[in-house]
Parts: sequence; structure tokens; C-alpha cells
Amino acid sequence: MVLKENELPRNAHMLFEGQMSSYETSAAKIKQVLEAGFRANIIVVHARSEDALNNTLRRFYEEGRGSPIATIAKIQGGLPQSLDQLGAHFGSDLMLDIIDVRDRSNPVHHRGFESVFVLRTEGTNEQIEERLRAAIEHYRSTGRINDEAYRQAAGLDPRDHRTMDQQRHGRDQRDERERGVAQGGREAPVLTGGRNQESEAKHQSHQSLRITDASKAGQRVVGKVIDVTDEHVLVQTGKSDAVRFDRSDLSREVDKGQRISLEFKELERSRSNERATQSREIQPELGDTKQISMKRTQDRG
Repeated sequence: MVLKENELPRNAHMLFEGQMSSYETSAAKIKQVLEAGFRANIIVVHARSEDALNNTLRRFYEEGRGSPIATIAKIQGGLPQSLDQLGAHFGSDLMLDIIDVRDRSNPVHHRGFESVFVLRTEGTNEQIEERLRAAIEHYRSTGRINDEAYRQAAGLDPRDHRTMDQQRHGRDQRDERERGVAQGGREAPVLTGGRNQESEAKHQSHQSLRITDASKAGQRVVGKVIDVTDEHVLVQTGKSDAVRFDRSDLSREVDKGQRISLEFKELERSRSNERATQSREIQPELGDTKQISMKRTQDRG
């Protein structure tokens, strides 16, 4: 097969990968193949609906795009009827192979349109969607997926982070005013609108990043400084990844937009009673990238 050998069979001219649950669009593609003088062969890789859901959830976390359970159910539940229609319309000019991989340790190869019944064993659109909805409810309740992943899988609009931030900011301001009146009879100062907008814009820009604490990062970190606050430095290390460092641990100042390289080095302290400390030292610039050594010191006991 194509995926196993990582190449087209010798007698194959072209490979089209996509869903064929719509008879109209599928028939148009097959017609083009036949008019070009070739014979069409449909190969269906039949997986469990839950496996398809897990694959789309993984893609959502890795690439930021998933697929609603209604779409998964429509594709898988509507495929048998579409194939029946295609087989009846094109007859012997169209071949069908079904690879049933629901049991990964024992895949089964079916040939011919008389095997379409295998696909129907996963259920109808409604039955598949009902199972998948139960699955994402379970995933969310057990913490396996976050709210954003749940909402895209359920077909809901993403939460409006701006509205959520404004509501949270309003609660914080109200709490501050109440504390101020109780302690000294003064209301807490209110941030200016410009500062709020800047903070919200920064929050939005970081929403798409997976942020890892420096203590859990690898031995060497290379990236671009995208945010510097009084407490933290945020370094973007990939398209959707970043590492957060405590600013107090850096021996030199870094600037937003600067490319830096950080490396951990283990050291020992000679004083037996001194607690373990950690220091990070910025080395001289290498081109446009600054080298930062992150040194951990330990007691000898």
C-alpha cells in the first residue's frame, strides 16, 4: 500500500487523498480520471470514530486546527451511501478496497462494493456524533483536553478572550476598591485605557503559544525575546512554543526582539551550609545572538 511503501504502486498514475462522503463531488473526480483514460480505484482506510477524533484533537494542539465531531460523523456516517451510489453509477470502471484498521494489530483487507457493509458497523451520522460527544465530555471532565479544544470539537465558537479579560479586570478592580476602602478609605487607582489596550493586545498575542517554565526546559534554549516584564522574560523558541524565565535570574538585561541562546551548566559551591542557588549569566554576543549560561549551584553537604 501507498502509506506502507511510501511510494505509488508501479501501475498507479496519481493519488488523491480526501473524503468521499459526498456523491456529487466524488463522482466528478472519478469522471475526470476515467475521461483521462485511467481506471479509478478507491481505497478506504476504516478506523474507529474515536481514533479519528483523537487524531483531530492532536492536530488541534500541534497545528491549531481540528475538526468538529459533527464533521467527523458526517464524513464517516455518510461514506457508505456515497460508495453505494458510486459503485452503481460507474460499475466495473471503479474498484474499491477497504482496509479495516479498527484492530490495529489485525487489519483486514476487503475488496469490492459488496464489502461496504463493513463501514456501516460504525453507525449512522447521529450514532457516531452521539458517541463522540460523550467522548469529548469525558475528556473535558477528566482534564484530558482544555476548554479551547473542547469548544472546537463541539463546534462552538472560541471564547471571546477580550470579554473574559474585561470581566476579570472588572472583578479585580472592584476587589481592589473594596480593600482600599476597608484599609484606608481610598479607592484603588484605575489603569488608563491605553495601558489596558496594550495589555490586552499582548495577552492576545501570547494566547496561541505553548509556554513552558524555564525549570522544565531543555539543556539549551535558543530563541527570540518577545516580552520583558518586571518579573519575567518570555523567549519564543518555535512557531507555537515559548519559554518563560525569571528576570531576576539573569545577570544582564535583555531587550525585546533580541535573539538569545541559553545553556545550563552545573556548578558546586564550596560552602557546606549554603543553600542551592541558581544564576544565569549572559555571555558575549555571538553574531546577533547572545549566549546565556544558566548555572545551578549545589551544596556539597
